[in-house]
Amino acid sequence: MFEPFTRALWPDVARFARRLPNFGYLKTIVRLHLDEKRPGGCYVWRAEGRIAAFCGLNYLNPDDAWLYGMRVAPSFHDRGIATRFTRALIKTAGRDGRSWVGLNTTDRPSHRPVFRIAERLGMELEGIYCNDGFWSLRGRRARPRLRHHPDIFGEFLKQGRTTVFHDTPGWFWSRLLPARREWVNAGGYTLQGVPVHVTRRTHPERRKSATINLLELPPDPKLLLASLLAFAQGRNSIVVNYPLEWKHTVRSAWQELVPTLRRDHHYASAERVYGKYL
Repeated sequence: MFEPFTRALWPDVARFARRLPNFGYLKTIVRLHLDEKRPGGCYVWRAEGRIAAFCGLNYLNPDDAWLYGMRVAPSFHDRGIATRFTRALIKTAGRDGRSWVGLNTTDRPSHRPVFRIAERLGMELEGIYCNDGFWSLRGRRARPRLRHHPDIFGEFLKQGRTTVFHDTPGWFWSRLLPARREWVNAGGYTLQGVPVHVTRRTHPERRKSATINLLELPPDPKLLLASLLAFAQGRNSIVVNYPLEWKHTVRSAWQELVPTLRRDHHYASAERVYGKYL
């Protein structure tokens, strides 16, 4: 049974979710919707008188919905609950006036059940991307010299991209729509002649972060990536997003640049992005 999440249900959700990976992310989702009143909401699926699953639904803009943070209690695995729950969330997004719904999932064999659910419910694979993150790096690297690009939206379309990664508040992509061309172009630059999309923000504690969409494989990856690392100096951070097929070239350059990087300072994964028009 599908129902909205309330604070009273938190102990039941936490009971099974804290034993699953990335429990802190789930707590962030609850805080965003219950405390910060972010559009969308949190929902649960009840079975056999218990809370069997939890998921967030984020309305990124007037058109799009994003499913995130799906957790199913281990005792309810392999019962079709994730499929029915996802179907109910998609219907909710449609009733709330959204015209598209998306989700992302790690591109690993262990996540194939998520691939199957998305495809079974009519979602199409938008792309597979790497996200490489760095934070709190030491050293004194010169800040990148970014030049404004007047139509980075068009650069995305030339590359066959349908979504743009903006990483706030979580691992989110937004669909590329003409109505949002101005917003996308506001973050458009070239760095060493390579088109990039950069979203920068300052957090309440004055920590700064940047999310960079790399739209072309640079002729000298090491040179360009060295400039991007300057965003991660001190207590600051960056996430660099690029197509999976560039993985070997880009990761090799990172390793040459930061060979002594501690494991907990480098996040590297590949994410599948699925989407469906409603």
